[in-house]
Amino acid sequence: GVWGRTYFHKLVIEGIRKACGEDFAIIVRMDTIEGRPGGLEEEETLVMARLLESYGADALNISAGTYGAWDVIVPPASWPQGWNAKACRRIREAVHIPVMLAGRFTDPFMIEHTIERGDADFICLGRQSIADPEFPNKMAGGLLDEIIYCTGCTQRCMSFNDHDLLQEGDWGISCMFNPMSNHRQDVRYGPAERPKKVMVVGAGPAGLVAAWLAAERGHEVTLYEKNGENRAGGQLLLAAYPPYKQELLKPIKFYLHMCKKHGVKMVFNQEVDAALIKSQKPDVLIVATGAVPMKLNVPGADADHVYLAQDVLQGRKILGGSALVVGGGLVGVETAEFCKDYCEKVAVVEMMEHIATDMYMTVRDDLLRRFKEMGIEVYTNTTVTRIEKDKVYAQQEGREVVFGGYENVILAVGYQSYQPFDNVESLAEEVYVIGDAKAARSAVEAIYEGARVGMRI
Repeated sequence: GVWGRTYFHKLVIEGIRKACGEDFAIIVRMDTIEGRPGGLEEEETLVMARLLESYGADALNISAGTYGAWDVIVPPASWPQGWNAKACRRIREAVHIPVMLAGRFTDPFMIEHTIERGDADFICLGRQSIADPEFPNKMAGGLLDEIIYCTGCTQRCMSFNDHDLLQEGDWGISCMFNPMSNHRQDVRYGPAERPKKVMVVGAGPAGLVAAWLAAERGHEVTLYEKNGENRAGGQLLLAAYPPYKQELLKPIKFYLHMCKKHGVKMVFNQEVDAALIKSQKPDVLIVATGAVPMKLNVPGADADHVYLAQDVLQGRKILGGSALVVGGGLVGVETAEFCKDYCEKVAVVEMMEHIATDMYMTVRDDLLRRFKEMGIEVYTNTTVTRIEKDKVYAQQEGREVVFGGYENVILAVGYQSYQPFDNVESLAEEVYVIGDAKAARSAVEAIYEGARVGMRI
């Protein structure tokens, strides 16, 4: 029973109290639910909370999940902020000691509302504290535009070992959107020894981060972007279109705010060529021109009913009926889920053994669960060989298969770097090609490369 499960807690609390005295605060973390069959449920946790109080706990720190339920411990972006607040309120009403709550909180207004509503006495911040260690101070000072918000992506706080390219200087656990959050001492981040004229081409994540950090350090920075300000963010903006990804707009807004705060001159709707660069005579040129979608090199790939994933996500192509997505990486699976709002029938074809392998496990598992609920079909080990008006032909483990009945075919087969300048090294004394312009990868590499350049020039 619950008493037996808490007997070890009783011994620990009593031992600490005996050793440390009555004025030593003992805070016990406990779950509202454990998230797996046979684990603690809400009714049991109410009894457990009362027992812990009777053993001498001074406060309770409420979380959820176990190591067998990582999606509950580290909720992905599809989970609402404060998802377990109601359960916490029941615990708070059952005891007479302060109750703290952790539950993917990132929004200052949600935090204030949760406390004012009486769901908890304190709010605990986990990943948000990694994203921005100064979050409480900025919140108290009303500096909401300067907060780096956690988006629930888990790209550096949980899956940091997956990015081998980031290990220069051993960045360790930090945040995708805030490379400085772990305060590495070997990264030079102070006033520039000699202010330089810096020209940044491209307002994607790499360019924005490099621009504001360089400007903060005292350099004279001008940022050029071929699109309007509403298109700033590059691939990060595109990534914000699928379901549950809208929070990715927050870091773009933050980067733009920091550029303006530190005096970056931003020139939008301006194509940049070698002549313009030479006319500006920059000391430092940072090329962050991003990447462009790859096309499928098979017969029929240029047909009228075949579209690029980014055109579908941005609303340039309005779909209906049914859709077959070719490519089961991050962009492909998120596009498939996006299409399910408009298409009755959606499927994903992937040449590898598994889909969404570039996602962290909790995010991937959550997406696969939604796929099953929505009826999105997945075909792996399947390579498309040609596309016709009403059929798509593919090779699957040595045999030909035919997919029929799909009115739309969407290509999500990766990106290739876009660096438009010949002899780019000759255009300035210092030249850096960063982000996807260097090699098409994820936003993590783009942001960290932008940070390295911005901190070191």
